[in-house]
Order: sequence, then structure tokens, then C-alpha cells
Amino acid sequence: MNEQPKSSEAEVTQPGNSSKPPVLGLDAKSWLESLKLGTGAITDLSKSAIQQLRGVFALWAAVLGIAAIVVLILAAMLIFKDHYNWGGWLVVALLLLIAAAILVPVWRLGATLLYELPRHSGTPGAARESLQRPGPSWFRLVPNVALTEEQRRAVQELLKEIHREALHVIRNTLGCKVDSDAMVRGNIFVPDITALSTGKLCELYIPEGYSIGMEAPETQLRFWPNQGLTGVVFASQNGDAACSKAAPAGRVWDSRYNLTDWQKQIIHKDLRWIASLPVKVGDGRDARAVAVLNIDGVGFDLEPIQLEALIGRLIGYAGALAGRFKEFGCQRLAIYLEENTK
Repeated sequence: MNEQPKSSEAEVTQPGNSSKPPVLGLDAKSWLESLKLGTGAITDLSKSAIQQLRGVFALWAAVLGIAAIVVLILAAMLIFKDHYNWGGWLVVALLLLIAAAILVPVWRLGATLLYELPRHSGTPGAARESLQRPGPSWFRLVPNVALTEEQRRAVQELLKEIHREALHVIRNTLGCKVDSDAMVRGNIFVPDITALSTGKLCELYIPEGYSIGMEAPETQLRFWPNQGLTGVVFASQNGDAACSKAAPAGRVWDSRYNLTDWQKQIIHKDLRWIASLPVKVGDGRDARAVAVLNIDGVGFDLEPIQLEALIGRLIGYAGALAGRFKEFGCQRLAIYLEENTK
């Protein structure tokens, strides 16, 4: 049988969901094989999780160590001065600190393992297949856009606040003359997981209500990761800016953004600059971009150094937006590369 080339598989799962373990049957050899695979997978996950916790644990141990020394000294001084009740309570507090020093890292390790353990499909034999399957080659969390009216309003109000802050920075900090608020616009692009059924993977689009100062058909823009400044920022997970250049036929954008003729046609003809920030959900190195926040300008120019200053002032707002998306829930979009031996 000829070996087929690698194929890609995308799946969307809810973080933390798991199904009941499948029935493996009564074959002892198969059961032992699956147990061996499971033990190896858990061991690898344990090593990975412990490696991730080293830095956190070192800081945690240092802080609690200093606190324990202070509490111990205070307890000894109180007991020495015949304040036995207060000294006793401080001793109890010391014991609680020691317990916390042990339990918190263990809890963090357990939570990491629980999240990373492979999920089973619930079909016979699926346990061995899922345990042999490597981690995803690429994954992102995708914000839930099926929000209640109150939740959607909360995102829109935050976007309005970001827009006001951008106007304030441009006018008062950067000293630019902006005749109308409509000359500065804002939008939020998120991955479209509903397009997976049509074979379009992770297109970035603007959900309804997630823009200020934009009108159709421009609100229907879509970008792939690494396409347009929006796609570049989503893929790189770093803030960036871009400026268009004047040309006889109108404004043109750098070819590295790989814009299609359709995109060039519907982008505002006098769009001069864009400042983009990734909206990241997660802790530290595990944070991933779930959306892209854009502020752009129509009819007036900003220099690159001014755009850097604007991005710096809006980083905190991107974090607040990430907090909203995390609060309202995210789905996990994962891509796996596997050998197809059929």
C-alpha cells in the first residue's frame, strides 16, 4: 500500500471539555499497550508542566520563605513577652503559609496536566489513537461572538472608550489636527470558525457591531493570518503599524501584505495609516492572540514614531479587551498534521 502524504485536520473544542473514557475491550494485550501509552503520555506531560512551573515556583518559594521568617520572628517575640495567644495565632499562620507553599504549586501542576491530557472520542480503540497523537501543530483560542445583548454592549462600550483614548492621544499628545472624530476609526477582527465547514481556515473578520466609523462593504473585509497588517499582527502576536503611500491611482499598501484585488477595492481610498495590537488571552508565554484591535486614520498622516507612541498608549486597553473575551468564553481552534495511511 502506497503511503499517502500528510493531511491536516482542524478541530474546535471547548477548553476543559472531556468525555467518558472509552471501553477498550477485554483483550489483555491491547489493554496493557494502551496503559503503557497512557503512562508515557502522562510522563511527558508531567515533564512539560513541571518545566513551565519552575520560574513561578521559584518566585513563590522566595516570597513565602521571607514571610515565614517574619512570622516566626514575630511569634517568638510575642511568646517571649508572655503574649501566648498572639504568638500561638502567628504559629498557626506560619503553618498555613507552609501548607500554601506546598499546595499551590501542586494545584497549578494538576490544573496544567488536566488541561493538556488528550481528549477521548468515546469510541472503542480511540484511547490508544488519541494517546499516540501528538499535540496540535498550531492552536488559538477563539472569542465567543454569540453574546447576550448585555455582553455585546460591554464590548462595544470598551471599543468606544478605546476610540476616545486614541483621539485624545492623537490630538493632545501627538499634536495632530483632526477636524472630525470620524477621521479616526476602530475595529476588532476575530477568527471565523463558522467558515471551517467551507474549507476556509481561520479567516479574520469583523463581527457585527465591532467597528466604529466604518461602513459596508469595508466592514466585510476578511484576512488570512499573515495577510494584511491585521493578519500579520494576529500571526506574529506583536503590535505593529503600517502607512499607505500616495500614487497616481490612489493610496497603495506595501506588497508584503499580499492584499487581493478585492481587498484593495473595498479598503477606504484615503486610508493613511493603521495601528494594530494583538488581543491576547492566557498567562505569560502561554498567551495567544484571540483577536486584533485596529485603530486607523483617514485623510491625515502619522509618522512611524507617532504610531509607536499610539500603540504604546493602547496596550492596556488591548489587555482590558482580552479580559472581556476571556470572561465571555473562548473556544479552542487546533490544527493537527497527521500521516494518512489509508
